[in-house]
Amino acid sequence: MPYNLIHEKWIPVFDASGVETGVVTHIAPHEITAGPWVRLAAPRPDFNGALAQFLIGLLQTACTPPTESVWKKWFDTPPGPEELKRYFTQDIGENNTLDKAFYLDGDGPRFMQDL
Repeated sequence: MPYNLIHEKWIPVFDASGVETGVVTHIAPHEITAGPWVRLAAPRPDFNGALAQFLIGLLQTACTPPTESVWKKWFDTPPGPEELKRYFTQDIGENNTLDKAFYLDGDGPRFMQDL
């Protein structure tokens, strides 16, 4: 089964109780606004930085707000998981969707591979 960074639950996060108990929850990228997540929970600080940059880049690419007023609205009330999922799986033309670029295995070039 192909592994897709958009659909799989691979991002480690802590909720408030997890910080105290050390219990890590794994979420898919579209779930970042779903819970009371306190912080990313990778085993090293540099990995947390990389995860934050990945999420920022994904959000900037997939769901750039169309206007400044929408940006301000999203700042106070971010899009929910279902809305983010729609953005992350949107049609990008030629019978492709954005999430197809995030398969880690399969035929042809894959995520972060340069031919």
